[in-house]
Amino acid sequence: SGRHCSAGEPGAMPWVSRLGFVLAAVVGCAAGAPPPPALPEDAGRTHAELPGGELVCRLGVGLAALGPRTAEVTTVALEEGARLLDTAQAPEWYDEAAVGAALNASGAALGAFVTTKIHPRDYRPGRVREVVLRSQERLHRAPLDLVLLHNARCWPGHCPDGLLPWQDAWRELERLRAEGAVRHIGVSQFTAADMRELLALASAPVSVLQNWFDPWVQDRECRAICRAHGIVYQGFSTLGTQWGRGAAAALAHPTLAALAARHDAAPARAVLAWALREGVSVIPRSSRREHLRDNAGLVDCLGHGGVAPLVAALTEADLEAVRALDGATPWDQAAGEL
Repeated sequence: SGRHCSAGEPGAMPWVSRLGFVLAAVVGCAAGAPPPPALPEDAGRTHAELPGGELVCRLGVGLAALGPRTAEVTTVALEEGARLLDTAQAPEWYDEAAVGAALNASGAALGAFVTTKIHPRDYRPGRVREVVLRSQERLHRAPLDLVLLHNARCWPGHCPDGLLPWQDAWRELERLRAEGAVRHIGVSQFTAADMRELLALASAPVSVLQNWFDPWVQDRECRAICRAHGIVYQGFSTLGTQWGRGAAAALAHPTLAALAARHDAAPARAVLAWALREGVSVIPRSSRREHLRDNAGLVDCLGHGGVAPLVAALTEADLEAVRALDGATPWDQAAGEL
């Protein structure tokens, strides 16, 4: 009907993506196609809102495990439109200096937002300040955009001084934020119990929680806590890379392959679209330009095109099929199949 084809009725579309959807609706209606469905709050936004109102793109690039290609991949990601870059101080998996060098040299870095993370072995008094200042030098950014505590605990064999309390490190991060050395602070790999403890002691806003999130680990309790407290929930390893076996588990699972086939999309793109539709921000890693371009096309960080139609095209049945995988493993192929 004419009512549904009206470009003047964006409905519940958030303002940051409204223009893109209005243009899409005009083109679609001109061709006789039905308009895209309204998305739930958060799902249709290109950007998430941090405490204080700053907007950060909901789809970025993880820069772990790239080794000597870190600077190259950072540069390519920026060229392909990425504006959220995720790195860390842990040299076991990241090269923070290479990210900084690429940012410093790139002509496409305007508007980039960079996350870094403090290793649990540096949670000692005074050490947090030292490593934050070092990150400023490596990334050529002062103040830093976002600094997270990398883990509430430590990975086996990576902390020679044993477990250091994250609570002390958080208090020092709050002081650095108050001094202007860091604009936003948050945490990574925190459980729901950790989050409740953090919120009880925090005197500054918790901007971001970054946790493992994929079709089999949907972290619903932490996501609910984040929604209740205005914290941006950001998922890593969304394509199932934490499960090992040398490949992203989401690329081969029959339920997810069927989802992708129904929407004529690559499995990775379909899974990332599902995560965005669930209101989760994502930071997929890739070293290939075509994948970086395809991922970046799901969310226009530069503000011209909104979120991709695939995000809106997912049906409730699609969402429920993936939700049914939660708590299973990638090798439990019966769960969630349609």
